[in-house]
Amino acid sequence: MSGVIQEAINGLKERLVRYNTAATDADFRIAADLGMEEKILTAKRMIKYITLTKKKISNLLNDLDGQTVNYVNLFPTLDREEKIEEKNEYKNFANGPEGYLTIMEEAREIIEALNENEYILEEILNNNTGQAQRQANEMNVKLPEIKLPEFSGDTKNWQSFFEEFKAAVDEQPIPDKRKMQYLKSALRNEALEIVEPYPLEAGNYKLVLDLLKNRFGDKITIRSSLHSELRKLPRANQFVPEIRKTLRKIEAIINQLKLMGENTEHQQLVLEVESKMPKKILTEIFKRKRTDPLWSLEKLLKFLDEYLKLEEDVHMLHKDFGSELNERPYQKKDNREPEKYKNREPEKYNNREIYKKFKGTAMYAFQKEQKHACKFCSLSHWEDKCEKYKTKEERIKRIKELKICFKCLRNNHRSIDCKANTFCYNCKKNGHISVFCHNLYTKGQQKPNPMKNFEKFGNDFNKRKQMCLAVKENSENSENENDILIQNFANKKEIKEKDNEKTLLQVAQVKIKNPIKKKFLNVEAFFDSGCEITLLHNSTASKLGLKPIGHKEFRGIGLFNKTITVNAPIYIIDLICLNNDKINMVVRGTNDMVEYLEKIKINNRIDQMSKINIGQIETVKPEILIGADYYGLIFGNKQLKSGFLTVDTKIGNIIYGKGKISKGSENPKICQMVNTDLWWELEGLGIDIKKETEEDKFAIEHFKSNIKRENNGRYIVSWPIKENQTLADNFWISMKRLQGVWNKLNKNPEILEKYNRLFVEQAQNCIIEKCEKESEIAHYIPHHCVINEEKKKVRIVFDASCRTKDGLSLNQIILRGPVLLPDICGMLLRLRTFKNLIAADVKGAFHQIAINEAQRDLTRFLWINDIKAPPTYENIVKWRFARMPFGVIAAPYLLAAVINYHIENLNSPLSVELKRGIYADNVFLCAENEKEAKQKCQKVSKIFEEAKMNLHEFCSNLNEINKTFGDKEQKNPIKLLGLNWNLEKDTILIELKEIKETKWTKRSVLKSLASSFDPLGFLVPANLPRKLFFQGLWKTDKTWDEEIEKNECEDWNKIKVDYGNFQIRRISVNKQNPTELHIFVDASGKAYAAVAYLRQLEKNGVQTSIIMSKGKLAPIKNKLTIPRLELMASVAGKRMSDFIIKEIDIKFTKIYIWTSDRQNRFFRNRIRIPDLQLEPDRIRPDFSG
Repeated sequence: MSGVIQEAINGLKERLVRYNTAATDADFRIAADLGMEEKILTAKRMIKYITLTKKKISNLLNDLDGQTVNYVNLFPTLDREEKIEEKNEYKNFANGPEGYLTIMEEAREIIEALNENEYILEEILNNNTGQAQRQANEMNVKLPEIKLPEFSGDTKNWQSFFEEFKAAVDEQPIPDKRKMQYLKSALRNEALEIVEPYPLEAGNYKLVLDLLKNRFGDKITIRSSLHSELRKLPRANQFVPEIRKTLRKIEAIINQLKLMGENTEHQQLVLEVESKMPKKILTEIFKRKRTDPLWSLEKLLKFLDEYLKLEEDVHMLHKDFGSELNERPYQKKDNREPEKYKNREPEKYNNREIYKKFKGTAMYAFQKEQKHACKFCSLSHWEDKCEKYKTKEERIKRIKELKICFKCLRNNHRSIDCKANTFCYNCKKNGHISVFCHNLYTKGQQKPNPMKNFEKFGNDFNKRKQMCLAVKENSENSENENDILIQNFANKKEIKEKDNEKTLLQVAQVKIKNPIKKKFLNVEAFFDSGCEITLLHNSTASKLGLKPIGHKEFRGIGLFNKTITVNAPIYIIDLICLNNDKINMVVRGTNDMVEYLEKIKINNRIDQMSKINIGQIETVKPEILIGADYYGLIFGNKQLKSGFLTVDTKIGNIIYGKGKISKGSENPKICQMVNTDLWWELEGLGIDIKKETEEDKFAIEHFKSNIKRENNGRYIVSWPIKENQTLADNFWISMKRLQGVWNKLNKNPEILEKYNRLFVEQAQNCIIEKCEKESEIAHYIPHHCVINEEKKKVRIVFDASCRTKDGLSLNQIILRGPVLLPDICGMLLRLRTFKNLIAADVKGAFHQIAINEAQRDLTRFLWINDIKAPPTYENIVKWRFARMPFGVIAAPYLLAAVINYHIENLNSPLSVELKRGIYADNVFLCAENEKEAKQKCQKVSKIFEEAKMNLHEFCSNLNEINKTFGDKEQKNPIKLLGLNWNLEKDTILIELKEIKETKWTKRSVLKSLASSFDPLGFLVPANLPRKLFFQGLWKTDKTWDEEIEKNECEDWNKIKVDYGNFQIRRISVNKQNPTELHIFVDASGKAYAAVAYLRQLEKNGVQTSIIMSKGKLAPIKNKLTIPRLELMASVAGKRMSDFIIKEIDIKFTKIYIWTSDRQNRFFRNRIRIPDLQLEPDRIRPDFSG
């Protein structure tokens, strides 16, 4: 099946090998004996050859990438056996020395080498120096590998980073393009986001360097950051090393402030430094301050340094005892011989007693002065003797309040990360510290223990010593990714286990491989069948050079059923077996992996298994967790046809792993179908009921309370912004999108000039204005060009839905507002019954409404100053909208609201007619004759001029109106709310469009169904067979893009005959004559429908016209009986009659709903239900369907 693709790949591969060989054999050295002009000409020819070769190789690589995609897309269409066969064939075909993926990798390396040569040759052209000549003769020149500093956006680190980067890269004689490459590799987080939009070009290096200096090199910002860091610095505790550590941090901050030119000799800074010292040192400081009236920061720092040196010297004199005295309480001295301490008396091992041995020495004096302070109450006693916090519950609560470790009572780490060996000096046992000793709380009655459930869990967890992870894809969000993987830890309980027994988890060293770059890595693997997916540490993925093929959310269930949702990267790796077989694995990336696990160090020889003993245990850190999806493939259990694995156990067969399940048991998936949603809405026009939401009500109230008017009459509106929303500024995304727009338009200078002229015209008309100053709420909207080939017009389209990865778009923080547009179906009904119809448009409707000054910075955008040059930071201009732009989600609502507001406040008889005759920026009027038509055109134009809006493009079925008010280049037919209106014939054209497809699928059939715009339902008879055919496709198991069967295709070709265009005439209704509304409804086992007719009684006879119809298919799942479908048809007819009465400006003398004569008891009993609102006197069962 893949033969055609392989043939295409082989052809491309042969060409690529030729280009690779030619490029490798090429000599780019320039002879030293050539003259300067000859050298320059030679360099130019070489550069031209390099450019052409790179282009050819790149084109071939792109073609091969496309064929690779075709190859990969082939696999899902195959059954399991074919898929395995094709995958093996693909591996043999693609990999290996002669594989096309290997050839492609060589080609990419050759492009890098050509780039290197190109840089050097360009240097020769630019400099014409001997140094450049030496570079041209040494084609293997490479910069020495330098460990560049990293910068992630912390302003206080900018200066040190830049100085290191300057010495390592910036001042080196290398091309700016290479400097740009090194700069990007050294940046992280926010700093990288600033540089990322700029392509890797020499001209951009100095630009981005200036951007970084302006953003992070601002002295005021750096000073503020340094002061903030000093304020946040925690107070040092009483131990000398901690005080010295704090002092070093303080000195570093002070020295940086001095380098920034700040005067550090002021009292506020002195007080700030003093507040970081413990109580004992503060006492000494205050003593010195009293004797020195000129106390300064310099003197304070000098005193602290001398004081700490003195304390450190005392420790050095007695360093033999220092290790014992510095040993923390409640910690074993020597964990290699735990039994050694258990039979000793307290004074022989307890640090509290050790001090007594050194009375009279300097060490004792120092230690006596440094009495132990209780962590709970800060008094001078040990924690287990604390009288303020006596009970176990009080001490647990206090530890939580202090946020210190439960194992060692220190505050610089979590209990889960504590490496201390817990030992109790009261009961001389391992597993807990003295404050939690069982003996302290059993003297007398046992006290209640709120940690009972926790301990119960801990005991069970300690017995099993397993880590479980349950995973469910695409679940709700939860709190913290860090809780997904639970480290295998537990407080050691008093469980009686044999000393020579050990429980080990499944841990082994495995070899994994990057399937693209052929890079191997030996890592420790943890096999966990309780985890549904396989996880790989992101750092390991980086070592292998893996690139994510996508991201996917999954939910982890951790300790105490706490759930966490993570958007993890997806990687593809190969696991290498002992027999060199490969298992291709799709894994998820994570930053959290079980910390350390124990395993027995062995090789894979069976004869050595008997020699394993406890001395061979080692601690390892797993880098890959292999879950149930690949667990069984590695352990060699039997695989079923479905893909699942089965293992035979003493309790029966257990099925697990990854495999296919029946469609009926799958979870339902949500598919986004915007076009079909709109189609279903059109289907329901005139018979469905719409409701207003709370957000719509809020938007209406917001508009009424914020609308204003300028002195010239123009209206000012405010955006209805949601509460508590954070908006990203989008500057760098807009900058990147602008570069793409310019690159595209620059290929056609004429279009670029037209695009630029639109901005110039908008600026001249005060629609946009330049941003004079920075704003805290600035948000930039990207834009792009749309070209109408038929009209030869260029439009600017703004993308207010553009958002950053972590921020929201403008459309996400603004309410859409209610739909104030009249129902298009009702509007077309009215327009069809007007005796003479006049239509006009509001010119640039959205741009005629001003935006509140305070919100204009929300609609900023970027454009180029000089359109002939590419967009750079120096060549861009920041603009903002002064008027309302199109593309913001609330713009249609605000336009309709402003026009309605303006009309409602008019003192004119045209107010009611205008309110019902406006659809967005289209205005429709009715006139009995030409005189009335002219008067209305003049009056309406004046009404809109009062709001600074201009009406244009007048058209009518009256020729005089077209000549007086219409455009000279007016076309016929024109668009009338999406339909074609022939002005001369006064008819409306409805097109039944035919879609030409070479392959018919569910998707293409639906596309054909939804291609015709028919809000009034005149195409219902033609579309019914098509809908029934599409409904039949749903009974098959075909996918959206799978070709339908041959017989189905033949049936479809018979059904989709070309009906051509329908022409319906407009109806001239004389309101003086009696007019009746007749609605016919009927149903069959497959569909039900309703159609409405107008019946006018005239002097010369009766005129009957169809005005609208609607039809719907019977549902597939809940099959309804014909009586029920007839009832649904009657309900549709009733709703249609109500809709017509509401929308059309005609008073009907009689209204009838005609049903079939097959009404049964079921129907008769239900037409009286209040919810259906069917009036029996209107129901006429005289119609024989």
